Amino acid sequence: MATVAQEITALRYDLMDEDSTQYSDALLLSYYNRAYRALSAVLGSVRSDRVFADDTLTLSSGSSAITLPDDFSTPILVQINNDTLVKKDPETIRRLLQQNNSGTPSNYGIMGSNFIFDREAGADTSVYVQYNTGVTADLTTSDSMPYSDAHNDSLRGAVAMMAKNRNERAITGDYALHQFFRSAEIGIVLGRSKKQSFNLGF
Repeated sequence: MATVAQEITALRYDLMDEDSTQYSDALLLSYYNRAYRALSAVLGSVRSDRVFADDTLTLSSGSSAITLPDDFSTPILVQINNDTLVKKDPETIRRLLQQNNSGTPSNYGIMGSNFIFDREAGADTSVYVQYNTGVTADLTTSDSMPYSDAHNDSLRGAVAMMAKNRNERAITGDYALHQFFRSAEIGIVLGRSKKQSFNLGF
């Protein structure tokens, strides 16, 4: 797989900056990380399997909350005993928690870094979760490119767009990055997701 440093070298040809006079490695790396975070959000929004993860967590007896996985971004599915829980806003979950006796939750919400539930567990309870992962650490130049090189061209194009806009004193926001990735990669993303949609429970 290509490294970030190799991709930055390739990018300089697109930017006509082979002698590194216009863009420092640090600047291009910062653009890569911005593009990486935007791409991760787009992959989650179209339910790509590239950012899919699942886990079984334990809701301890007497507790109504579980810490989210470290790489958690957005929820897909939460189940207890193969029953799918309904996602509610935190205020509704708080109100239900005050009204309900302990037992098996039927609703959940997300507040801060926790899954929260509508009742305290009457016993230790296994909670199966499917979720989209997010970016947990910035790329460094020695890292391999994310997503097994599948999105290298799109990332390079996004970084080139940001770099050129900087020199032209134009502002390209996150919305433009999201639209760029959707246009460039939607076929790959949806193709992979559709093939595995049954297995992933979408």
